[in-house]
Amino acid sequence: MPKIEVFAQSRLRAFANLVTRELGVRVRLRGKEICVHYKKPPVIYLPAMDGAREQDLLPIYGFALHECAHLRYTDRKVSMSAPNYLVKILHNAIEDEFIERMLERDFPGAREMLTRAYVDGIKIVFGGKSVVAATSWLSDDRRDDVKAEMTKMGMVTSDDAFIADVAKRIEILRVAKLWILEKRRYPLPLYDWPSHPWHAVFEKETTPRARNTKADLRTGRPHH
Repeated sequence: MPKIEVFAQSRLRAFANLVTRELGVRVRLRGKEICVHYKKPPVIYLPAMDGAREQDLLPIYGFALHECAHLRYTDRKVSMSAPNYLVKILHNAIEDEFIERMLERDFPGAREMLTRAYVDGIKIVFGGKSVVAATSWLSDDRRDDVKAEMTKMGMVTSDDAFIADVAKRIEILRVAKLWILEKRRYPLPLYDWPSHPWHAVFEKETTPRARNTKADLRTGRPHH
């Protein structure tokens, strides 16, 4: 076996062992893709990257760390109790920023891996397309685009009030993505987000309160 293959396998195996030891999440090498088995305890499987270059392994590290962060910090009962699909997507968007911030606290050095995985993942999934719409769904000139999205989802497009409501809901998802890009400082365009009228609202609603005044979302009682 060529020396480079031994080194590549050793790096990935060392990374898997490090994550398991430091974060308490089992990581194993197997197969040709990243997958998570939600058994007890859950296991993250990484592909066996024979002969891989270091630049090819960096996004693998980041994807694995992101899934590890979900397993370690995400309360699945909260996400599973979302009343509808929109709330679930919005929760996941904000949850992604939270878990990566917590991960960086407990696993110094994760930032570069997470950024590389995010940017490379976008290139793979979206190609040359933008991951976020460049203009607001609330703009008058995007009304036809909103109706087109509604048609895809089988919604009626004859009610102006309903169209406006759907536009607001789609825009919430758009700005949630832009909020993440801003918070994580990913090298991707923010478009109109810095001057968006909802910018201040997102900042206020996502800034943690002092520990002794932060209410428990399940009971409404403050933490002490």
